[in-house]
Amino acid sequence: MELTVLGFHFRNSSLERREALGIVPERVPDFLQTLIQRDGIQGAVFLSTCNRLELYVAAQEGMDARFLISAWVQFLGRTEETIKPDTFFKGAHAFKHLVEVAAGLDSMVLGEPQVLGQVKEAYLRALELKVSGPLLNFAFQQAFRIAKQVRTQTGIARYPVSVSTVALLLLEQIFGDFKEVTALVVGLGEIGEQTAKLLSERNPKKMIVMNRTLQRAHDFALRWKMQACPLDAMDTILPMVDMVITSTRAPAPILSCAQIKEAMAQRSDKPLVLMDLGFPRDVETGSGNCDNVYLYNVDDLKGIAEKNLGQREREARLAQAIIEKEIAFFGREWIKRAGISENEKWKIEGNFTKSEISGA
Repeated sequence: MELTVLGFHFRNSSLERREALGIVPERVPDFLQTLIQRDGIQGAVFLSTCNRLELYVAAQEGMDARFLISAWVQFLGRTEETIKPDTFFKGAHAFKHLVEVAAGLDSMVLGEPQVLGQVKEAYLRALELKVSGPLLNFAFQQAFRIAKQVRTQTGIARYPVSVSTVALLLLEQIFGDFKEVTALVVGLGEIGEQTAKLLSERNPKKMIVMNRTLQRAHDFALRWKMQACPLDAMDTILPMVDMVITSTRAPAPILSCAQIKEAMAQRSDKPLVLMDLGFPRDVETGSGNCDNVYLYNVDDLKGIAEKNLGQREREARLAQAIIEKEIAFFGREWIKRAGISENEKWKIEGNFTKSEISGA
């Protein structure tokens, strides 16, 4: 069995493409259950964030990308099997990639802390479904250990950045300061909460929060001195705000073009800025075509993220040295646990050498 990862990420695949290949959280259990029933697969974990879609499997040696792509697109009810993944790694390269993702080294915002929680959530979901299997259990637990080591033994965690901070940098370029801004934050997951807190520290004129669970919005608003409103009050609130930041996990847009047009008709041509951090997107695609509406999404943050690297790049090089030292240990343990034959052992061991990985 080989550790294998296949996926699509923000560098090569547009947001539209990632959305087309995305699997809503409610259907992920069915996807994983279906996948492990296929010959040659002994464990599976599916990771979905706003910047990447990745499938990790313990797969029979020699399994190619077409097999996994076929399973993926067939589950989505599609027949096209010629899709080329952005990521397809096996063995040591797959493990190195998993650690880099968990440690925030492969993120749009280098060193972002949120992704570790997202990887853990994906793994725990597979574990609860009993589809991860012993080999992936070992791989992910080792990846979490090394990611923690990276964050404690390098300075990458001392430079706190995230999708939220980069989004606010973009909004600051638009508004200057927020003293006269009424802001609405929709969705209080990890990214939504962090964005709301960071925005609150910038002292906007007024802040309103909405969440699928109204009590959660009330509790959060009480702690941070904001106003909480139910989601069904959107049509009433929208004409009153200058900025909307969304980060829900809704399977379909929560803001339509019709709602935006109706709100703009009540605003006397006052501009409205929409920052959509959701995946799939929370705001209907054509909304940015309305007059005086400025719509941004996670792909618009790339340029700003790339400008804010500096010291974190130096710390990332230290992190890579830690990862390379750990890979040989992982390789030996994987071979033991996977029951690889003596005839194949020498080839697998060679795949886990430091020189092989350094040239990846």
